[in-house]
Amino acid sequence: MVQPWMPNGFGTQSLYIFQANFVPKSNNSPGTVHSTGEATTSQMTQGGVHLPHADGGMSVRFGFRVVELVQSPLPGGRSYFFRVNGQPIPVRGSNFVPYDSIENRGGGGNVTWSARFMRGLRDSGQNMIRIWGGGLYQTDVVLDQLDEAGVMVWQDAMYSDAEYQVNPSFLASVTAEMHYNARRMQPHPSIALYAGNNEIEGAYSPGSPDTKYYGELFFGTVLPAVLSVDTSRPTQGSSPSNGNETLAHPVAANVRDPFYGDDHKYLYTEDPFDVRIYDRPRFMSEFGLQSWPELETMQRFLDPDQLYYYSPQMVRRNHHPQGVSQIVQQMQRHYVLPPALDNHTSNASGLEAILYLTQ
Repeated sequence: MVQPWMPNGFGTQSLYIFQANFVPKSNNSPGTVHSTGEATTSQMTQGGVHLPHADGGMSVRFGFRVVELVQSPLPGGRSYFFRVNGQPIPVRGSNFVPYDSIENRGGGGNVTWSARFMRGLRDSGQNMIRIWGGGLYQTDVVLDQLDEAGVMVWQDAMYSDAEYQVNPSFLASVTAEMHYNARRMQPHPSIALYAGNNEIEGAYSPGSPDTKYYGELFFGTVLPAVLSVDTSRPTQGSSPSNGNETLAHPVAANVRDPFYGDDHKYLYTEDPFDVRIYDRPRFMSEFGLQSWPELETMQRFLDPDQLYYYSPQMVRRNHHPQGVSQIVQQMQRHYVLPPALDNHTSNASGLEAILYLTQ
């Protein structure tokens, strides 16, 4: 009996292998095609689509599941939640940026490294990540492991925070990009939604002259290219969005309307301990506040004489405007600042105490 794939915390992550073998025609013998049953442990590390090997075989790993984005009319707005195999799924998740600025050094192609990350997602109870549109399409290694961990994927197309040209050669390139990635991702049951971009819709207003170019790129090119390959997942134009934009009406009057679609929110200067200030949209797809990683991580990038909070290398590591001072302000809200904060000489233990408080 076929078992459905379910998100982390809501059932098992049943995966199956379809394998086709090509046998050259001889003595009027036809080629053979056969599929295996549920994937074994060894097979589960090999997922994705495998092109023909020397023996003429090809295999695809996949799962059985139906994912829906439910946007039903409500007083003053619409609902916005995911349903998998008929079951509403309360989403607990985070955003995913590339593991490493040099991808092949230790990121998506490193099975051991990414497996540690997946264990962290699973053990912390997460069941969705958003692969952010300012990053990279992730490798099959990462998508395989997300399938196994039961972590759904909100997949942005890789367009973010910019205006893009819409000349024919660029649109042709976009179409090829989306065809390739949608076809590659299609077998992965973890893929739950395709979004056209990250934070671009909010730069436009309904009826503005440039809106037609935005619509042509995302509703006339990106999403149709995806849907020409894969119609089994929901799509939307941007994140955030009202969730119901179309080619005829590609942008919303208020892209952050809390009663429609998804929203983004950052707490750089507000007190994150005060839950009263938290926005309550239909779906929060990106949020956060700043902190530093642990000392062991920072020592990989800082020279020995730079182990103090205001060292030039520490300051350069924070690319957010006023980020260094904003983190101090957040610490001051609830903690006594360590004396080491005012030191301007290297002090590993003092820096470790500061980093801990930022977290």
